Amino acid sequence: MLLVKKTVIEVDGCSGVDITETLSSLKDFTQSIQIETPQGLSRVEVRVKRIERSGECWYLRIGLRKREGWLWGEDFSICVEEAGPLFRINIERIKGVGRVHADVFGLWIVELLKKKCAAVSPVIVSRL
Repeated sequence: MLLVKKTVIEVDGCSGVDITETLSSLKDFTQSIQIETPQGLSRVEVRVKRIERSGECWYLRIGLRKREGWLWGEDFSICVEEAGPLFRINIERIKGVGRVHADVFGLWIVELLKKKCAAVSPVIVSRL
């Protein structure tokens, strides 16, 4: 299984302000997903627990939780740069075991961005 640590998504059809507002709204974002564990697939809740901004980058701490309680967390950095008419969103997992992949987390952000800008067109240009 490929654990995607870093991904770059280019988006068209939105402004830098739209992206900033979307990233600012991520606090307490939750999503229910299945993750692979040594015991097989397990359903968990992913929740953004902390978000900090530094210049054009955002640092997010997410927690994973089962009914029994919190499992562990993962940290991501999300940097946004303007690339002509497009915006490039660089997402990197900087801490954690990799249960939440950078590209999956990036596509969640794109889905939230589509609520602001219906015409958003994303392209994953890199997955490492």
